[in-house]
Amino acid sequence: MTAFLRVFSPEREDSGNLDFDTRLIPKFCGGSTPWCLEVGVALHGAAIDRVVPVSSTRVAEMAKLPENIHCAVNIGLVNEMKGVADPKGIDIHEVIRAAATKPFGFVPYCPGPGFGGHCIPIDPFYLSWKARQYGVEARFVELAGEVNRGMPRWVVGKLEAALAARGGALAGRPHPGSGHRAQEEHRRHARITRGADHGTAGAAQGRGGVLRPARVIVPEDARASLRAGQRDVDAKGGGGLRRAGASGGS
Repeated sequence: MTAFLRVFSPEREDSGNLDFDTRLIPKFCGGSTPWCLEVGVALHGAAIDRVVPVSSTRVAEMAKLPENIHCAVNIGLVNEMKGVADPKGIDIHEVIRAAATKPFGFVPYCPGPGFGGHCIPIDPFYLSWKARQYGVEARFVELAGEVNRGMPRWVVGKLEAALAARGGALAGRPHPGSGHRAQEEHRRHARITRGADHGTAGAAQGRGGVLRPARVIVPEDARASLRAGQRDVDAKGGGGLRRAGASGGS
């Protein structure tokens, strides 16, 4: 007779974070029975320094959602604040750096062109979908999604205006994308790239909120500024703030 043991232990990782490798990130685990839990904790304990047991697979599955929803909602919040600060001429990054000096009760996030990765744009809406089955509306989740899905178009609009002021132009055509990951990659396509050296810069234009590469015609006198800006970003590195364009780990 073959025994099947059912456990659930969701993924936790933060790509590119050199401070934590897989072993150092605590991992919680739930089992269908006490025996399942015991075996699951022992299995993960061989590779993870700290395994946190929970009472069931249902708790383990739902405990993953607040982690990702925390990122999605705060990304939406800071992107909305960017939209308020911009027309007032206030540097939102300076605002966030100032707020981040508070040693408690605040997690700094930076605005960006939406949310990316394979968890943050999707997982929170599992809860929203399930909540509707119980007659409950997950309003924070839905509102954060609405704000973040609108950011790629907002960023492209700002890029078009900035280029027009310098005599440049954004040219391209909508691209439908391919596969489900296209919906998750807003941040990868709304950026100025090192193509400025060749008189073009990678930007974005798309359909249904999906941004795909487009061609930007950059005036000659703007190329040096773009290159200088890129060198400045490279020199400063990633800084210490969570960027809204990143996945925020999973």
